Amino acid sequence: MSKNDTEELLRTKDGSNGEYKWASLPNEDLEGANLEDANLQGADLSGVNLKNANLSRAQLTKADLKGANLNGAILNEAILKDTNLVDSNFSDSTAISVIFAGANIQNSTFNSAE
Repeated sequence: MSKNDTEELLRTKDGSNGEYKWASLPNEDLEGANLEDANLQGADLSGVNLKNANLSRAQLTKADLKGANLNGAILNEAILKDTNLVDSNFSDSTAISVIFAGANIQNSTFNSAE
């Protein structure tokens, strides 16, 4: 992953099948982004806005999503193993068959989530 790859993701909000392993994207606006099948393992996504984003089958093992906004996001079959989700908002999200093993969900909100 290069700086150009993350700049392209921020510009187009299309990172489907992308390799963003260990990317640093704190507090970025990725509202409505397509991150389906993306590899975000170990990425710093703290405080990021992922409202209405598609994260289906995304690999987020050991990623930092502390304080992230995932309101309305689609997370079907995503892997959030050992992920920091403290203070994250999953309200109105769809999370079918998601793996949360070892994830820290302290103070996270799941209002009306499926």
